[in-house]
Amino acid sequence: MRNLKIKYVRAKNILCFGEDGIELYLDDFSNVVQIKGLNLDNPGTTDEDRSNGSGKSSIPEILSIALYGKTIKYPKKLRPKNIINTLASEGEVEIIWDDYRVTRRYKKGKTDNISTKLKIWESSDQIWDKDSEQTKGTMAESQKWIEEKIGLTHRAFCSVVVFEDSDRNSFLEMDAAEKREFVENLLGIDVFRRYHEVVKSNLKEKKKASDALAVAYEQLKIAYEQCGTRLGELVKKDEDWTKTKKSEIELLNQKITMRQEKLKETDLGQKINEWEQAQNKILELQNEIETNQSKKERFQEAIESARSKSEGLGLEIESIKERLQEGTIEVRELRSEISSNEKLVESLSGLKVGATCDKCLSVINPANYGHVLSEAKGEIDSLNSKVQVRVSKMKEVKVSYDEKVENLKKLQTVVSEADKKMTALNNKIQSSNTEIMNLNKITKPDGDAEQVKLETEITALRKAISEKEKELENSPYQEIVSQTEKEKVDRKKDIESKSVELKKLEEEIPYYEFWYKAFGDDGIRKYVIEGVIPALNSRISYWMDYLIDGVIKIEFDNSFQATISRSGNAVDYHGMSKSERRKINLSISQALAYVMMINSGSCPSLVFLDEITGGSIDRAGVIGIHKMIFELAKERQVFVTTHNENLMNMMGG
Repeated sequence: MRNLKIKYVRAKNILCFGEDGIELYLDDFSNVVQIKGLNLDNPGTTDEDRSNGSGKSSIPEILSIALYGKTIKYPKKLRPKNIINTLASEGEVEIIWDDYRVTRRYKKGKTDNISTKLKIWESSDQIWDKDSEQTKGTMAESQKWIEEKIGLTHRAFCSVVVFEDSDRNSFLEMDAAEKREFVENLLGIDVFRRYHEVVKSNLKEKKKASDALAVAYEQLKIAYEQCGTRLGELVKKDEDWTKTKKSEIELLNQKITMRQEKLKETDLGQKINEWEQAQNKILELQNEIETNQSKKERFQEAIESARSKSEGLGLEIESIKERLQEGTIEVRELRSEISSNEKLVESLSGLKVGATCDKCLSVINPANYGHVLSEAKGEIDSLNSKVQVRVSKMKEVKVSYDEKVENLKKLQTVVSEADKKMTALNNKIQSSNTEIMNLNKITKPDGDAEQVKLETEITALRKAISEKEKELENSPYQEIVSQTEKEKVDRKKDIESKSVELKKLEEEIPYYEFWYKAFGDDGIRKYVIEGVIPALNSRISYWMDYLIDGVIKIEFDNSFQATISRSGNAVDYHGMSKSERRKINLSISQALAYVMMINSGSCPSLVFLDEITGGSIDRAGVIGIHKMIFELAKERQVFVTTHNENLMNMMGG
């Protein structure tokens, strides 16, 4: 919740305030403050005679400059160079409210340029140091931070905090869109308008992406269908081509058969037929030899690799075997030492104390051999520990030894089986070579010209068949069909992927549409505004009773269209007198401040009524304004400037 309690304001060399400046601790004043001024440039004979131009209206301007960097009356025309006092080259303003402090410094440059420096702080302890400083990277970022803390735009601040002698910031001077934006800011719901714009942008992007994805999805489906059609056509062409080739081969075979029949009718026909069969068999056997020779080479490579590995394993096994033997010998020696020490311990432990030693004839005393017995026992323990370590290591080595022995056996088995297969292949090759030798003994018989012609034609036909069969193995459509099948699979994957993306987007869009509507003009903002319209109209009527005794009534509908009536008769705002318009605008201004207070629980702690009686307000109106001032002062600090003697007398100084 924003308190908006303004505590302190200061200005130096700003507007009419010069080097001495002005400094106001607002807590030092009562809730009603009448501002009087003396024009030091032209003081006249009395304060009242020459109070114009003394800087009364500049006090609220200082607040506006400090918080927003622009003035109230002419925010678009008065530039920083006009804000600095004409007799100075630089000026500064400062304001403290709630837990915040802002300072602005303006400085003139050599080329009439103005540099502005903005600094901000936040401290609940009112300690303004580096730790509490919140100044942002750019002035725009710092200004945004200030306005977020205040919660009011410049126009809303001017309308609620300052009521001056023009109607520039009056609610009724705004168009419908400006009124709504103004009230939304006042109620703190303008954030929903920003949310609406963000959601609108996101929704637009989502729909755009969805439409693009839908187009891409449909294009992929079309491409997939076209790919399927193309694949079907290619398969059909491949089948037709294969069928044609087989028909051509069949036709060639028929021609061969016809010529063979003619050849058989000749005397040498049978012999030539036998020779041709022999030649065909030779060709078949040569192909078998070539295939078996290739297998033999692969087996030979495998055998050599296995034998090489076997030799390496054999060397490793011998090395491990030597280590096992060394370990066994070491363990045997250690156990022998243990046995010697055990015998020594047994011997020393068996001595009778006080008896006479049969060797040295001295009296047996444990003090003489105790250390030997202790060392022998310690040595036994040490040797046993070494034995355990060595045995453990030998077990690990034994496991490795067994694994390598097993692997060696497997390799030897592989070599043995490969040798058997090699022998079988050699036998097949030898058998084929023998059969070829025998078939080559069948010689081609000589014949007459007709027989030679038939034989030549048969050979040519067989060659043509062989070429056709090779062509069958390499269809010109196979690679294209394979590529098209892969393309179809890829298209299907793309379609499935796009389908998932599109479904996800389509599921997100209703969510954005909901919030687009919720944050839109007919959503939550409209709901809040409709809820405060009755309170706004009621408060306007409340203040109008003070100012015009209820003669003039004004009510707003939910779109902020105003209905104004005087004694029950409709009147136009622009057709009313300036005095009446000022009273209406004052009522609306403070009714809006009231709505802000009841909605957010806070409102700026002060209000400036600048030249409040301007516009020829009559005595009854002045009385109403006087009552209104003290009514406002119950909740806010009211600063009043006026030239109206009646009002000044009523306020009693």
